[in-house]
Amino acid sequence: MPAVPFKPRDGQYVATAEFYVRYAETDAQGIVHHSSYILWMEEARLNFARSVGIDYAEAERAGRLMSIVELQTHYHRAMRFGDIVRARCWLESFKSRAMTFAYNIHRVGDEGVCMSGASRHVCLNREGTIASWPDSWRALMTR
Repeated sequence: MPAVPFKPRDGQYVATAEFYVRYAETDAQGIVHHSSYILWMEEARLNFARSVGIDYAEAERAGRLMSIVELQTHYHRAMRFGDIVRARCWLESFKSRAMTFAYNIHRVGDEGVCMSGASRHVCLNREGTIASWPDSWRALMTR
């Protein structure tokens, strides 16, 4: 049974990033390699953070690291070199030490979902110990 794409809640903030599929992101058949979607999820997540006012590079310099502990991907339709990717990302849940993002990746001009997924992250300090997210993040991410 095929997986159903993730869906944001009504009225939920969704950040969108658009970019072209690069040749290096495809396999010998000209189809986007499955590993490329993971990189696109990361770009969508960082775009989400920027769009709500979080500078992730600054957070890392301050000692807060976002570590992936779980990743889900569901592939629905193929994408190819030259397609324009629309990567949509939203915050699925936010807890004091963990958060989950969800994603839908489309081909621009075709709203059918090509890939959907989710990533769960914990906050680590520089010593690698689980820590709490900065207080300011909850307000920015859950507005």
